This record gives sequence, C-alpha cells and structure tokens, in this order.
Amino acid sequence: MSSSKSDDGSQKDGVSVEMSPSVTQPTTNGIQRPYDPYEHRELKNPATDAESIVLLLRGCMGTGILAMPEAFSQSGLLIGTVFTIILGSLTTYCLHVLARSQYEMCKWLRVPILNYPDSMRVALEHGPPVFRPFAGVSGVVVDFFLVLYQLGMCSVYIVFIADNLKQVLDQFWVVDVRLVMTATFVALFVTCFIRNIRHLAPLAQLANVLMLFSFVVMMFFILHNLPPLSTVPMVRSPKGFVRFFTTTLFAMSAIGVVVSVERNMKTPASFGKRYGVLNISMGATTLAYTCIGFFGFVKYGDDIEASVSLNLPRENVLSQVVKIAFSLSIFFTFALQFYVAVEIILSNYLKRIIEESKKPRIVENILRTFLALCILLAAVTIPMLDLFISLIGALCLSTLCVSFPVIIEMCVLYSNNELNFLKVSRIIVIVIVGLMGLVVGTYLTVADIVHSLHDTLLS
Repeated sequence: MSSSKSDDGSQKDGVSVEMSPSVTQPTTNGIQRPYDPYEHRELKNPATDAESIVLLLRGCMGTGILAMPEAFSQSGLLIGTVFTIILGSLTTYCLHVLARSQYEMCKWLRVPILNYPDSMRVALEHGPPVFRPFAGVSGVVVDFFLVLYQLGMCSVYIVFIADNLKQVLDQFWVVDVRLVMTATFVALFVTCFIRNIRHLAPLAQLANVLMLFSFVVMMFFILHNLPPLSTVPMVRSPKGFVRFFTTTLFAMSAIGVVVSVERNMKTPASFGKRYGVLNISMGATTLAYTCIGFFGFVKYGDDIEASVSLNLPRENVLSQVVKIAFSLSIFFTFALQFYVAVEIILSNYLKRIIEESKKPRIVENILRTFLALCILLAAVTIPMLDLFISLIGALCLSTLCVSFPVIIEMCVLYSNNELNFLKVSRIIVIVIVGLMGLVVGTYLTVADIVHSLHDTLLS
C-alpha cells in the first residue's frame, strides 16, 4: 500500500490515518477549497472495476453459499426465502452507509483514505457526547472483530475442504478428517505469503470459474426429480431462525474484503453507484444464495448436511468432481481472506516494529506463520462446519456488518446537523437487530458447540 500526502503536507498512509479530526483545512482567498478524497489516492497496484467485482464475488460467495440449504432448514422455506432477500438488502445498505460515511469523513480530514477502525474513531469523536469517551478504544474493538472474522473464515475453509475431500477419499480408503485438515493446511500454508492483493485477482478469477462450474453441476443434481414444496415446512421455531440469521449473515458478508477492495480500486467512485461494483456483486450474491437455499432445502429436506455438497451422491463420479472443484475454489479463496487479516495487523499494530527492524521480512513471516497455525488449531478443535459458521456470523458480523456502520452514520449525521426522528429511529432498529444477533446468536451457538463437543467426548 503506498502513501500520499494531504494538502497540509502531513504524511498519510494508505491504510491508517493518525491525523486529528480537528485539523484546520487550507483556504484560498478565504474560501475553503473543495477536496475529493478519491482524487488524492495514490496506489501502486489499483484494481479495475471488473477486478473489484471478481474479488468481491469471490469474497462473498465462499463456503457460505453451500450452507444456505441448512440455514433454510432452520427457519423454514418461506421464512428463509423472504429473509435471505431482506438480509441481503440490509447488508448491502449497511455497506453503502459505511462507504458514504467514510467518504464524508475523508473530506473533513482532507485525507484520501480512512480504514474501518479509524472511521469508527473519527465518527465517535464527532458524534454525540455520550459516544466520545469510547473513541479511543473503538479502533481496537473494530480491528479485533475484523481479524477474528477473517481468521475464523479461514478456519471454516479448512473444515469445508477437509469434509468434502474426506467424502471423496472415503471411496478408496477411510481417513480421519483431522488428518485431511492437516494435509489441507500444509498446501494452504504456501498461499499465506502472498503480499499483493492484485496478485490474488487471477486466483480469485480461477476460483470463480471453479465455483460457477460446481454450482451449475450441483444445481443439476438438486433440480433433478425435485420433490413438491409441501414436503418441507414453511416456518420453524424462533431458535431455528436465530441460527438461520447468523448463518446467512456469515454467508453474505465479507466486510474485510469489501473494505479492502474499495480502498484499492482504481475508480473508487464506481463502488457505490446504483449499478456500481457493490450493487452488482451483492445483487448476484443475494440471488445465488436464495436459489441454492430454496432448492437445496426442498431437495434434501431435514437430511441436509452443513454443506449441501456433502449431500451429493457419494458413488457418482461427477459429484466427486464437483466436490473437488468446490474444494479447489475455496482453496484459491483462502489467501484473499488471510491477506485481509494480515494487512490489518501489519498496518495498524506492527508497522513501526517492522520499519525499525533490521529484518522486517522475518518479522512479517513469523506473524503469518503464527496466524496460520492459529487457524489450523481452531479448525481441528471445532470441526463442526455448521456451528462454526453460525458462531462467526453471530460474534463478528452482527457488529461489523450491521451495528457499527449505522453507528458511524449516526455520528456523521450528528456532526452535519442532519439527524431527525426518522433517521434516528431507523438507526436504532438496525442496531437492535445487530445486537440481538450478537447476544442471542452467540449464546445459542456456543451452547450447541459445547453440547456437541460433550457428546463427541462421551462417544
């Protein structure tokens, strides 16, 4: 990530901003000069709109899409269909809110880029007085959830690949799933050292091709001899809806990738347009998730697995090819998710240490190795794909993708004297939805994990 200088001559990093929001803005003949943050971004390897869409689709359409039929089984067919569209729209709206608020604050500060944690800090400093004491720690909180989410996503990827490859390998000899996880990790470990996000675009494009092929073939299996809709329930229990909510939130949200892609775009103004990068990517994502959830649940009913790919016929050669293709697709996506977590830590917490180190590459490699080992440990400890997905969705994405963006928006509107009753009411409702997902979703999922681990130890 390159650096640029603001109009007052202070050095600005492309990721982190340390300038106080109270900085005086330059004037010309007593008139404040307009400042467009997009025009002042200087990036070594900016991504085109097409590359950005590819990266966003790859980030949003990962293992979560295969968990949608299981999510529908928790909520019921009707509720699942309606609320997948609602959650897709809500997630897209909150991402727009975050991007608009960041742009507005960049204009305040006359800086080209604000990352997510700095956006929260600046917003709280400008927001209602009751929020301002929390500004200092807010950035660390946001970074914690971001890194936890990205690393949790990587652990989910290892579990997913291992589960699918195990089904293929079991046709020849029975292997322990943890052994497959370890072998998968060894192969993935090499990709943890890719340092340029643009270098990941070809891998993401290959992953999209594999995902598209696998998706089309899998839909052939699902739609063949599809049972009538009356074979599955339309509505299920409130507890099941909470699992649906957290799983769907995990599936659709790729907040770290979205933020990273937006600030690395060659034409960032295209990101939030009506037919821009975000709407195209999220629209395609919501449509695909609704279709696979709907038809996958109708096809397999209560026999649905945590990943619908595991329901494909085990003896069929084509279905085995699909599982391998899905695994390769996720394999090529792993590096993108890992990149985001490493970028946050390096840019916001280890930058000075690396700059002062005589061997910065060694320090960085130690960090990458440590994080990769943490990912493997989490995957081996909690090898339950559905519960792992639900936990990450509840713990991280209820805050990052729902509550935090509208809190930032409220502070920006407050500073601009644009708050009114309707806007405050809308923001409060969205924050409550996010907090309910965080508290209730985390509690229920942790309880299910403890129960499952207990049963595993007894057996």
